[in-house]
Amino acid sequence: MAQADALSALGNLGYAPGEAVQAVAQALQADPDLDTPGLIRAALRLLAPKG
Repeated sequence: MAQADALSALGNLGYAPGEAVQAVAQALQADPDLDTPGLIRAALRLLAPKG
């Protein structure tokens, strides 16, 4: 459920489905126990521009 909610939230923020799926997967790999808000925050950190 958290994964689907996070993907929906990222999509609503304008992220492409492919990049959202990749970020959520990476976040869950790093911490499988994340709840929905934590998963969204972790994915957003991964999607943030580097530099």
